[in-house]
Amino acid sequence: MMNKLVQGALVLASLGGLLGCEEQPDPYFIDGTSIGEVTFTPTDTSMGIHPSQAVLLDENNPFRKLEISLDGKFQIEANGSNAAAFYGWATVLARQPTGEHQFFAAVNLAQMVQNREVENRSLETVRLMAIRAFQSVLDNFPDSVTFDETGTISFPLAPGAYFAIVDLGGTPTGGWVVVETPDGIPTVVKVD
Repeated sequence: MMNKLVQGALVLASLGGLLGCEEQPDPYFIDGTSIGEVTFTPTDTSMGIHPSQAVLLDENNPFRKLEISLDGKFQIEANGSNAAAFYGWATVLARQPTGEHQFFAAVNLAQMVQNREVENRSLETVRLMAIRAFQSVLDNFPDSVTFDETGTISFPLAPGAYFAIVDLGGTPTGGWVVVETPDGIPTVVKVD
């Protein structure tokens, strides 16, 4: 399953400017709540799945009324709970649809399921949301990449999305198949 090691390959920005706000007294608190303590209860099953805007209306989303800076999304990921990271990525996805935003919204949904960080009655709902979010990477952002810590080496997101769907017990759709590179590394391609 996609895990924090995958996310560790990302560019992690310096600690300043969680949300790009100059007056933020402590970048790890929003309205007195630590981003490490944010929890997730699904209020709309389309939340965090492009093109949904539902996350911007969710009262539980601590970022719904804030602009998240480029550095901020990585700081939320690094210092918040998986729920806070999901809300952060889903918020920037709603405002700026990219494959990277979709992928990491999905990763954090999957992490909440894997770590049982949602109520038992919501586990199946969140698992299905994670599958749909990863499928959205394949459907809407098939050529998207993310970068290593140097910002110079890119990694395609489609293989990670495909294998995460399988790990979550789903079946990728849309004609995607697993192939091996000449180096013997499994990857995915879309076959029409």
